[in-house]
This record gives sequence, C-alpha cells and structure tokens, in this order.
Amino acid sequence: MSTNSLEAKATDFIAGLVPWLAPIPSAVLVANATMTHLSWSQPVAVIAGLIIEGLGLTSTSTSLTLWDWNARRPANEPKAPFWLSGFMVGVYLVSTIGLTVMLDLNTALVHLAPAVFPILALVGTINIALRQQHKNRLARIADSDRLARLAAQKADADRKAEEERKRMERKADRDAKRLGTVQQSVNQPAQQPLLGIDQARLQAGRASKKASNIDMMLDIFKTDSHAPITDVARQLSIGRQTVYNYLQELEQAGRVHVNGNGVEVL
Repeated sequence: MSTNSLEAKATDFIAGLVPWLAPIPSAVLVANATMTHLSWSQPVAVIAGLIIEGLGLTSTSTSLTLWDWNARRPANEPKAPFWLSGFMVGVYLVSTIGLTVMLDLNTALVHLAPAVFPILALVGTINIALRQQHKNRLARIADSDRLARLAAQKADADRKAEEERKRMERKADRDAKRLGTVQQSVNQPAQQPLLGIDQARLQAGRASKKASNIDMMLDIFKTDSHAPITDVARQLSIGRQTVYNYLQELEQAGRVHVNGNGVEVL
C-alpha cells in the first residue's frame, strides 16, 4: 500500500472522528459552569453539558439537512423550515456562551441561568419534530415515485397487451379470409369457423390481459411483499378475488409463496 493511500485513509479517519470530539471541550465548560455557579453535583453537571452539546450537534445537523433539501428539492415541493432550525442553532450558541462566559463576567445573572434549560428542552422537542417531518416528507416522495413507476409499468403493460390483442385479431382475420368464412357467412354451417375464430380472439385477448396483470402484480409484491390485496387490486383495476385467484395459480406453479409474512416472489 502506498504512502499516499495510508495518508488519505488517516486523514479521512481523523476528519470523521474530530467533529464528534469537538463538542467535548464545550461540554466540560458547561459542566464546570453549572457546578461553580449553580452548585450542581458533578454527575448532574456532566449530564447538562452532554445535553447542551448534543442539542448543538443535532440542531446544526438538522439545519444543514434542511438547507441541503431546499437547495435540491423538486420544483413542486415546498421549502423546509430551514429558518426555524437555524434559529435553534442560535439558541444553542447563546445558551452555551451564556453559561460558560456571561456568568463569569456577571455573576448576578446566575438567577437567570436555570431558565436556559427549559428553553433547551424546547429546542430538543423542535429538533425532533423537524427531523420527523423531514423523514415523513422523504417517505411521501418515495411513495409517490413508486406509485408513478407502477402506473407507468401498468400503462406499458396495457399497451403491450392491446398490441398483442390487435395482432391476434389481425391473425384471426387472415385465417378467416383463408377459410373463406367471410364470403360464406350467409350459410349457417359456414358461420361456425368464424365464431370459433372470434372466440379465439377473445380468449387470446383475455390471456394477454391476464399475463399483463400477473406481471404487474409480481412487480408490486417484489417491491413490497406486504402490499395489501385491496391496494393491489385497485392498482390493477381488478377485483380482490381475482388477485387471490392469481396468487393461488402462481403458488401452485411455484412462482410465489404466500404465508404470514406476505407474498414472496420466487
């Protein structure tokens, strides 16, 4: 392994480690300040320092995440409340500086210092809400993209099924002409081949549509093995019983396995 490669790996390791170590000095300063000015015990002071620096880390991370989202969001999506997460970072900075610097400069502020912690509790709650809101936002977009892909696949499958149906109809027409059924349609005996060809057209169209629906259904269960039968039937525009019938046929053919954990496509 080259020296440059080792240096790059060491640099990457340090770059990943140092940001997690950076809050420690501030946490120690906060702990010392709460022991000195608020007369808190050491364990409680250490917890207070860790809480404040943890809130600083999460507030900054949340703010940067929302800023990045706003920069790359889809055109039809509203902006995330980056201003609120940025304000939480400001509250953290003011609280930390107030506890570690201002109390040393003006001890008369010691009576106001305890008010910092309910404010920081509010910061933590807002951070949780902002992060959950962003997770829900991403999940909603992912679901919309998945439904759009399925709709596109269904449209493509329907188009292919329609093309196959028309091909079978053209083939049946050619067969009918070769058999002379069009010219002999006035005679009852001669109508039987034509009826048979029409029936073959209908059966071919149904078979093609069924194959298309089965392919779409398998794609859905590959994406989500726990997809509700009602949702699958709605996406395919067929009845629930038809979905159950398809699954039974596929399971007998060894293409799927239906159990308590959903539908496993084999």
